[in-house]
Amino acid sequence: METLHIKDIFPYVGVDHVRFGMTPPEVAQLWGEPHSRSMNFLKQYVEYRGSVSTTYSSENQLVEIGLSRRCTDARIENIQIFLPPKRSRLVELLNLDKDAYEDVGIIVFKNLGISVTGFEHSDDDDVAVSAFSRGHWDDDLEGMRAFQL
Repeated sequence: METLHIKDIFPYVGVDHVRFGMTPPEVAQLWGEPHSRSMNFLKQYVEYRGSVSTTYSSENQLVEIGLSRRCTDARIENIQIFLPPKRSRLVELLNLDKDAYEDVGIIVFKNLGISVTGFEHSDDDDVAVSAFSRGHWDDDLEGMRAFQL
């Protein structure tokens, strides 16, 4: 299984050359065929390519791109997201986006169009970042609390 070399997250646009709104075949043209597929608990279609997951709306349009910590070069602005220590990355992200929310271990940076998990505890197994399309988290944010370090 080939590992994708992920680099740049563009808020509310996409990751590298993959853009929100693309269909599964369009994503496959850029990143190759997925090694597996499933439906998530929200009944959304999800494809997996190594350390990267792509989630699609009911209209078959890309709405979220998940990156595991194995995407070591992933960055947003000039922040290399998975570079230790994790707390320093949270501080940098908060400096860029003070409009952040949290719930059940997920921190959503609304203005950056990303969510992160696993950044507030010592275990690194579930460290991940997801880039999402505009509106994708809006309903969930109402039930979340403002994030503070």
